Amino acid sequence: MTQQQFQELKSLIQGNARLIQNNADGITRNYEMVGRIYEEHGGRLEGLEGGLTRVQGGLTRVEGRLTRVEGGLTRVEGRLTRVEEGLTRVEGRLTRVEVGQEQLSHDLRAVAEGVTGNSERIDRLEGRFDRFEVSFDHLSANLTASYADHEQRLRALED
Repeated sequence: MTQQQFQELKSLIQGNARLIQNNADGITRNYEMVGRIYEEHGGRLEGLEGGLTRVQGGLTRVEGRLTRVEGGLTRVEGRLTRVEEGLTRVEGRLTRVEVGQEQLSHDLRAVAEGVTGNSERIDRLEGRFDRFEVSFDHLSANLTASYADHEQRLRALED
């Protein structure tokens, strides 16, 4: 039930309570008038007096119920207020989570850009290492050939 619906229901109940009170006041006036008539006309109105007493008792019970309903509405209104306060706290937490999520997204973008930059650097280094490896292989081949040639000469000199 929304706060507006609750207020409308409360207003209707309070309006009904006023109408019941006005009716009770009118019945009380009628009761007093009947009392005067009774005094004037004797015992003929005894039955009517009993009926009015029962009506008055019924109105008292209705007023008691209405009071209990108003008390219940007050408790519901308190609960609704606490729920609204809880929702306000949850909204605050959600806002903080959204801000954190945006910051995390920003940080992840920065990390991704860094990884991309590092990947490009690694690719360049791999190219350099490949060229170094080719140069090293060429040097190794030259040294091996030269070593073999020097070894043949040394053997020839030794013999």
